[in-house]
Amino acid sequence: VSDNFFTTEIQVDGDVNLFDNGFGVSCFNESDGSIDVIISGGTGPTTYTYSWTGSNGFLSNDEDLNNLFAGDYTLVVSGSDGCSSDPVTYTVTEPSEIDIQVITTPVSCFNGSDGIIQVIVNGGVGPYLFTSNIVGQTSPFGQIQEGVTTDVAIDLNAGTYDNIIIQSNPGGDGCQITLDPIVITQPSDAIGLTTLIVNPTSCPQASDAYIEIEVGGGTPNPLT
Repeated sequence: VSDNFFTTEIQVDGDVNLFDNGFGVSCFNESDGSIDVIISGGTGPTTYTYSWTGSNGFLSNDEDLNNLFAGDYTLVVSGSDGCSSDPVTYTVTEPSEIDIQVITTPVSCFNGSDGIIQVIVNGGVGPYLFTSNIVGQTSPFGQIQEGVTTDVAIDLNAGTYDNIIIQSNPGGDGCQITLDPIVITQPSDAIGLTTLIVNPTSCPQASDAYIEIEVGGGTPNPLT
């Protein structure tokens, strides 16, 4: 028997490559997962062919896989000697989807600056970084701590706040979401008073004088 001839079972060893968030893909519904395998054994010398199957009709004959969505991937390796490995299944995981809730409080008076934007985040991988890339504007948000999923911007003028970006796991393999423009409203105009009638007392000692005014602008609450 030649020293170069041997018979062993075909062995499959491999791993799903993990991002620093601990998952097999970087963000929910991304397709950047990968699996690397090492094959050994068979009646040698032998060459191998690879048969991968996965969810949604996935098929591949490559040794290693890239650009994968989350899911299960099963490999069977066949040798040129006619032998095959047992099926081996690898699971590519993903972070949960980032869910964002935005709560706004309008400016209370015309031309005031007490508007509020509250952003609540669930899912993904913390911590979260809230930034605003508006040219000439300082971001009303900042870095918050691990485990805290809410950030609040206060003392805002009325207007539209856009380019607000939320990053999960900033500095690592994080995910980024740009929010739709957020509008902070205010009363339509400043409160204005118009004097319509000034009626004096009918006699020096009487108390029947009155003033009639008209109020406009602001937001009826009612006005008092």
